[in-house]
Amino acid sequence: MYDPVIYYNLYLLEKTYNINQAEKYLRLSYTKDFSLYRIQDEYRNSLKELHEEFNTNYLDLNNILIKNDFIDYCHPKEDAHAKIAKNIIKLINKNYKISKDSPKKIYVNKLVSPDYFNDSSKNFIDYYLIEKNIDKNKIKNHLLYLLKNYNFYNFSGFELITKYSNDKNRCYLIHFIKTNFIHPIFTETLLSKETYLPLQSEIFSLPENFIYRVMFNYFIFFEKNISDKIIPKINLYLNSKLYEKIILRNNNFPLDLPLLLDKNYQKEIEKKMCLYISNQNILFENNICNRIKTTVFWYTRESFRYGTLSRNSMLYSRLSIDRLLETLIVLITIEFDNNAQKVELYTRMLLSLLSLIDIHESHVNKYLIQKNFDRTKYDIELSENKKNFLLLLEKLK
Repeated sequence: MYDPVIYYNLYLLEKTYNINQAEKYLRLSYTKDFSLYRIQDEYRNSLKELHEEFNTNYLDLNNILIKNDFIDYCHPKEDAHAKIAKNIIKLINKNYKISKDSPKKIYVNKLVSPDYFNDSSKNFIDYYLIEKNIDKNKIKNHLLYLLKNYNFYNFSGFELITKYSNDKNRCYLIHFIKTNFIHPIFTETLLSKETYLPLQSEIFSLPENFIYRVMFNYFIFFEKNISDKIIPKINLYLNSKLYEKIILRNNNFPLDLPLLLDKNYQKEIEKKMCLYISNQNILFENNICNRIKTTVFWYTRESFRYGTLSRNSMLYSRLSIDRLLETLIVLITIEFDNNAQKVELYTRMLLSLLSLIDIHESHVNKYLIQKNFDRTKYDIELSENKKNFLLLLEKLK
């Protein structure tokens, strides 16, 4: 399934020297894509036949998008998605004029299961176990048992999952802890509070929703009480509305949680943040020519957060940076509620990360439009940002 990526990379390497050979590689990246992320000619011909026989409606993107509309061999850029959306609206409006007097509904918006072909009886919520009913006391008792009997850092590996593979309830909770363990705000102090007991959906398909629920509440406080005092008119890229939107749930489900402002929690976060940065050199690296994420990860897990559209952050580790931004928002909030001595230091670290995002976005964009991209300059700016950030981090120790 990775042949298209190889052919597309060959296209990028060859196009400076031999455009005809490069175009051959580009065509191969289309035709060898057996995952069907980019539609094949055989399917296009079949759609045309169905349209002619049954008068079905469809958009042939081959008539709408051009080569420069793609971020790679198959994923449209943001502007291309806007172009597709305009054509969909145009098609809907065209058919609405024809059928507006008909009592029959033509378009229905329905969240179907990704596994609809195999089981059409399940909907989207069933598939992701979002509303699965599990007794809260069971979750609480299993969680307390695990936290009491194992060092918190044991959950970062696979040993406990293997040990409890025959005990599905404990295995679910171990998976939940292991998945969220990487995030600096996810600590033993936080998890040991009954108030922060994970929900059913969070120990199954959507463990990241636990982090989003926590962050939603910290951002509410931060936006109301802190933001304008320390970083007025600066785009954080993150806000409470984002978290409210990306948590899959029934609309009437409450997201409110009390803030944990304990100094011990703050120390745990600082410790985990230092550990996180030491293991995340990718934050400050130019990874444009590396496929740093599996398709399963960025197309499913990140899509819940960033949307399904192709984006510049597919070519750098945006999620890793966002985890640090979230961490610093929590640290600033805790410190603001206490003596506020470290607020300035945390804020400088926050601004450094925002600058890091700007560096990545600027150079990735130049790379994608093939205009004024300078790999050396990109590496130098990343190195300088890393140096400045680590100097600030040293002041925490």
